[in-house]
Amino acid sequence: MNPKEGVKIVKIINFVPRKDLSRLENLNGFIGLCKHQLTLWEDVPGWQWDNISWPIYRNIRSIRFTDWEHRAIHIHAISMPNISLSQPILDLAKSYIRYRHTQAPHKNAAKEVVAFRVIEAVLTADELGSDITKFNEKHLNACFDLLRTYAAPGALASYLIDILKRLAALSIITSKAQFWVHPFVGRSSDSSVNGSKASSETKAKKLPDQNALLALAEIFSKGYVEGALDDIDIMVTSIVALMLSVPMRVAEVLRLTTNCLQTDLDKNGQTQYYLNYWVPKINAYDKKAIPATMAPIAIEAIKRLLKITHKARELAKYYEGSPTSFYRHDLCPEIGNYDAMTRNQIADAVGYKYNDSVMHLIQIHLGTKSIEGLTLSKLWNEVVIPEHKKLNPHFPYQEGLESSQSKPPKMSDCLLCFRNFQFHSRNITSPILVCGFTPAQFTLRLNSRDRVDRKNPRTMCIFNKHGYKAVRLKSHSLRHFLNHLAYHAGIKVELIAEWSSRASVNQTFVYVDDAKYLESKARARDITPAPQIREYLPPIEESLAESMQEPHQRTVYGLCLRSWKAGPCNKTFDCLNCSELLMCKGDKIALEMVKKEHENLKITFDNAKKALENGERSATRWMKLTGPYLEKLSQLENILTNPEIPDGSPIQAINCNDFSIEQSIVHKKITDAGLELIDASSLKRQLSLEIIDELHQLKLEKREKDNG
Repeated sequence: MNPKEGVKIVKIINFVPRKDLSRLENLNGFIGLCKHQLTLWEDVPGWQWDNISWPIYRNIRSIRFTDWEHRAIHIHAISMPNISLSQPILDLAKSYIRYRHTQAPHKNAAKEVVAFRVIEAVLTADELGSDITKFNEKHLNACFDLLRTYAAPGALASYLIDILKRLAALSIITSKAQFWVHPFVGRSSDSSVNGSKASSETKAKKLPDQNALLALAEIFSKGYVEGALDDIDIMVTSIVALMLSVPMRVAEVLRLTTNCLQTDLDKNGQTQYYLNYWVPKINAYDKKAIPATMAPIAIEAIKRLLKITHKARELAKYYEGSPTSFYRHDLCPEIGNYDAMTRNQIADAVGYKYNDSVMHLIQIHLGTKSIEGLTLSKLWNEVVIPEHKKLNPHFPYQEGLESSQSKPPKMSDCLLCFRNFQFHSRNITSPILVCGFTPAQFTLRLNSRDRVDRKNPRTMCIFNKHGYKAVRLKSHSLRHFLNHLAYHAGIKVELIAEWSSRASVNQTFVYVDDAKYLESKARARDITPAPQIREYLPPIEESLAESMQEPHQRTVYGLCLRSWKAGPCNKTFDCLNCSELLMCKGDKIALEMVKKEHENLKITFDNAKKALENGERSATRWMKLTGPYLEKLSQLENILTNPEIPDGSPIQAINCNDFSIEQSIVHKKITDAGLELIDASSLKRQLSLEIIDELHQLKLEKREKDNG
């Protein structure tokens, strides 16, 4: 039976170790099988076994087999000598990754390379060279010490242990490795140290530097003046603006399209803006709501990005037609396709000054610096097109295709599509070469640290460029920031997880700090059936508000129960002295206001007391009236901060010298009738007890009649 057209048949070859052979013989046999018999990646452009980097991923240009010392070396220095893993660790790392991907493709090869780096560093320090066959438990503990320098050592240690166990199963290292475990568990786990169970201080450090946000806001505001910002400034500040509009991951900006901004009507009939883009975590496009306060900023950011990427998209559209004629940009010389060109015409066509860079480009693709007989047609088909394919191996897409995911948008439809050297400080933007966007072009410009490992330690940082204090802003901290704000604004954790396109609700607690919620969730697991944990959103649950069946007013202290039928409130701005105020334990806004009022009144009261002690009697009456109120504020603050009172408990003042709804209605009826309701004590002639009893009896009869 013939295979279906377009389906690639992959032959799975498994390595079967021989127990009667030495570890070294099994090692060499494993490397030989993976190097010469496996065929994975042979059809990938730029892939060769002997290369120090392998371009095997869609979004990652390559994985690099550099050693521990050169693990952070710049991509342009990758061709330097003596920076790779030494043999046979180098061939073992390549063999292992190729073997594992042949069995089951995954996206963690870069982490596996880290494991091989620490293995080689530890063996070299023990003067064993790269003899992996002598790896023992002492070396394992030394590997864990090196992994502690990473932010998530537990995850990397898991990959290390998995590699060692597989090598043990292949009879390459000691069989004891099957029983090895790593120490990053419990209180030392990634979750406890830097994840959902981390301390409040640790989570607070993940939030972005406020000075950095203010600086970026100031730079963004300059963009309303034409020409005030260059393309780099617009790119950085606009992406930050979008990442502050929805909780986006930096890699997700690659699939933003020109129509990513969408609108709809919310339940109140108001326009709601959304950002629609591809989310790899859920393997689908997702529509994220933009908060109303950020909508104008997001609209402006997209408008600016569309403007600076317009020419790049036009160029990408031209390439999609597989053209054979030179792209006639604004500076292209007006000559025929087959006319011989001068140096100046070549420079104009390429878009650069006629210098060594132009000659180097021509020499790379033509093998000579001679320009004799060079025409626009030859320059396009033999120089420009090959260079374009080199820069954009996945064209017309920015990223490679994967069978498990939908097709990415074409470069001509991407919001972030640029031309070559558009973000270069010294070279002129190319008018003929389109270039895909990489997250590094954005993240490196938010890092103000000097790179001492480079010849030029100056950074590309936008803060330094605009004269701000050296700060560093991690792109993921913006996602932390939005989750933090949403949580403390009372948004449910489930909604935050959905807004963030997160696979699990529990992952949200990596971003927010709520130990009580986690404790209650832990207790709930031990109860069958598990109860629903009710989240109270101050000032009051919605069911109570709905049961009132009439308009109600939300004050800074809580919910006012006064009916609109009773007319205007006579105690405006004096809510805490009114029994018609319903407060809610857990209302952070109300607690803050009570604390602030208590603190301010206490200061005034103490000053008045000192004045009274100094002989000033004018404050006596004020203090007499204020003292009980100050005590009341103190008691109220204690109630609102009492941990024994569960959040969501209603709190209402009693014995206030105020009115009720019924009193207000009766008073209005009496006034409209031209009557006056007076107290018995004000009468000159006291009523007899018999009359009072008669009135009381009439009142009871009236109540029984009303009750039916």
